[in-house]
Amino acid sequence: MFEPSYTLLALLIVRRFVFPEAVMILALLRLILGKGWVRLPAAAAFLIAGAMVATVFAPAMGLAHGAAYITAARWMQTGGPALLLVPVGFLLVGALSRRRPWPWVEIVLVGVTLAFCALWIVAQF
Repeated sequence: MFEPSYTLLALLIVRRFVFPEAVMILALLRLILGKGWVRLPAAAAFLIAGAMVATVFAPAMGLAHGAAYITAARWMQTGGPALLLVPVGFLLVGALSRRRPWPWVEIVLVGVTLAFCALWIVAQF
């Protein structure tokens, strides 16, 4: 009988229900607290992470129909975990500014991303 490892199960849960939400919350914080051009990449990261969260929870809300959902679900399925790093890249662009308040947002983002990547690598073996 097939029994998946606990690390694989943890990766599946984190990939769907933890990482996109964490990135979306950090992007929202950067969007609210940021000043100047720092808000633009934070807005892009928030929209992308929000679309990922909406795609995951759309079937539970009865919204799993239409071309937009089908396209987003296909991207989430074929993009793999690397697709989740796209909003992280947008948020890290904002780290280049000196006008950003609360630099701990980037510190938490890097920590969460490294933990996710480590789980991804461990699940490969």
